[in-house]
Amino acid sequence: MTITISIDGNNQEAVSALIYEYYKKQGYNVRLCRRPNCKQVHELKRFFNLCEHEQALLNAFDASLQYYKHDDSKYDLVIWQGSIITDYLELDVPDLFIKQVNRFTPKMDVYFYISSNENSIVHDDLHYIKNLTIINGLIDINLQYKAIIDKLNETYPHCKWCNHIYKKDRHHYNYCSKTCSKLSREKQNRDNSNRYYQRYRNVLSPHEKKTLGSNALLKPTPNDDFNTEHKLIQKEKQRLGIN
Repeated sequence: MTITISIDGNNQEAVSALIYEYYKKQGYNVRLCRRPNCKQVHELKRFFNLCEHEQALLNAFDASLQYYKHDDSKYDLVIWQGSIITDYLELDVPDLFIKQVNRFTPKMDVYFYISSNENSIVHDDLHYIKNLTIINGLIDINLQYKAIIDKLNETYPHCKWCNHIYKKDRHHYNYCSKTCSKLSREKQNRDNSNRYYQRYRNVLSPHEKKTLGSNALLKPTPNDDFNTEHKLIQKEKQRLGIN
């Protein structure tokens, strides 16, 4: 299942780009969503002097448009730049209005808000946003993005095969995908077979000891030479452990 995270606040563009590159190098299938992404919305916000309640409406429209336009199910991780948190903190619009505007916009699995200002943001300021992590006091961009990665590693389990983080459910309990589950099961079977072979490679099974198999020296028809046939019988009895 796809994990959707939102990065908002100071240095959101730089931090989200670093996280995108990090997970891309780790082999994740990642998508980066910029805000605003819709060209028409971007032009409206850039060239028109909009009221703040109009900006909130456009932000909600842009987020919904991005979410429903793309199929994110094929991605392991989707990173969103910006979120409704900026609307709550910066726009001079009543909370009730913003809640109604963003009522049907997509919800993120995890929200991150970066604040390097002296006036730190606390959870009480945004108690109505679930799964929120506030990063206060970190000025260095590298420290900010590493703090987010550490939090994701703590929040989500790691696949026992590829070590990728994933969203656990009843279909994905120990592995992030059916492919990883299949590969792990195949390796376990190979390891079990190899251990069994190494342990019993010099030991004949009871079936091999008591029956004539591919190692038998005797043939369906006796040898024409009696002495040769007698020697073959003696060797076969030795092989089978018959006195």
